Amino acid sequence: MGRGSLALTCDVINAASVEAAMQRTAEAFGQVDILVNNAGARGGGDRAAVVDLPDYERDRVMAVNLKGTFVCSRAAAAASSAFLRYWGCAGSPVLPPTSHPSSAS
Repeated sequence: MGRGSLALTCDVINAASVEAAMQRTAEAFGQVDILVNNAGARGGGDRAAVVDLPDYERDRVMAVNLKGTFVCSRAAAAASSAFLRYWGCAGSPVLPPTSHPSSAS
């Protein structure tokens, strides 16, 4: 267990930005051990009814909340240990099905 830290910023909807941050993390610590997808956006200022939410705000919210989670998870899996890349989140494999040990037969 180390006590090191690394402060980075990235745009979660920009794959190159996220991949660069994960690469810097892996270089600093050897690999990525955990990812907390904590970025989030909400549309319409403080609160807005769905009927009042403009399309551009909905698109921004979906980009950060959905695409951002995918982009970060994919980049973290690529920078993690083989065990984490295989088991992924909640026991679901992150790698393609052909990489599953049972597919060798």
